[in-house]
Amino acid sequence: KTLYIDILAALGGPPLIGRRPEPLPWDTEVGGRGQSIAALRRAVLEALKARQTQMLVLDEAAHMLSVRNSERLHRNAMTLKSIANKRQAVLVLACAYDGLPFLEVDSQLTRRIDVVHLPRYRDDIADDVQAYRNCVMTIGQRIGLDLDHLDAHVEPLMERTVGCVGSTMKAFRKCCSLHKEAKAEAFDFALLEAA
Repeated sequence: KTLYIDILAALGGPPLIGRRPEPLPWDTEVGGRGQSIAALRRAVLEALKARQTQMLVLDEAAHMLSVRNSERLHRNAMTLKSIANKRQAVLVLACAYDGLPFLEVDSQLTRRIDVVHLPRYRDDIADDVQAYRNCVMTIGQRIGLDLDHLDAHVEPLMERTVGCVGSTMKAFRKCCSLHKEAKAEAFDFALLEAA
């Protein structure tokens, strides 16, 4: 259900091309508050059709795939397969290696999947170091850090996170959380290296 809601939010809601949208039926089993899964699915398929979507990219797909219940994992896989089939769209799931068990859920789905390995940034390749630095500086800029101070911490951060952007993002999140808890006024860059 969350997948459908997230897709609709990313698409800006159901299509409104030349007509008023049909009201979504309310699911009485959820206390009269939630939309039924069938209605959300229909809205997603209509939105993808109206936008002539040829490719659906799900970033951080591991969150959806890393469920402990094998039945729920299978249901998620079938949902994605159904969306791709109904819209004849290419489905791109971006995730770390913890999403690989998804490949074993359904043999038909496995035959349709191509795994593309995107390597981490390597500290022994100058272009990789510069690309990683650009990535870290972009993150720092977006959260309002002093980029001159941040620059001095890029290489230790790269070493600690082994050049993986996902690990780098986790370090930033943890550091920001620690700063928020401590109610610190200034950003302590040393925490970033230790996070």
